[in-house]
Amino acid sequence: MFMFEVNPSALMLFLGIVLSLLFDYLTPLKNWFDKFSADEKRKIMTLLLVTVGILAYAGSCAGWFVTNLACNPQDAVNFLYSLFVAGAANQGFHALTKPAAPNEKLRPKG
Repeated sequence: MFMFEVNPSALMLFLGIVLSLLFDYLTPLKNWFDKFSADEKRKIMTLLLVTVGILAYAGSCAGWFVTNLACNPQDAVNFLYSLFVAGAANQGFHALTKPAAPNEKLRPKG
């Protein structure tokens, strides 16, 4: 039987992908997000990932939910690693799945 262990890195990876999907396909968020330049979009997404990561880490330390994060210096380093994984997943997934603008679909290649 296949078992999937949810560790902090996997959780952050999943959250990074979910954020990418929300901002690419949820119409109100997409319309708001598309007003920004590519550089601003990366900064906004990074800020959101860091915020979500800090909330997950703080929530684990405060006992709001259970993860295998502990509140010690080593897990703080693991948390930073998880943020980098989430950022890579977020930007990579966004690049692979971003829907094309309607006028780009009809434009001939070449």
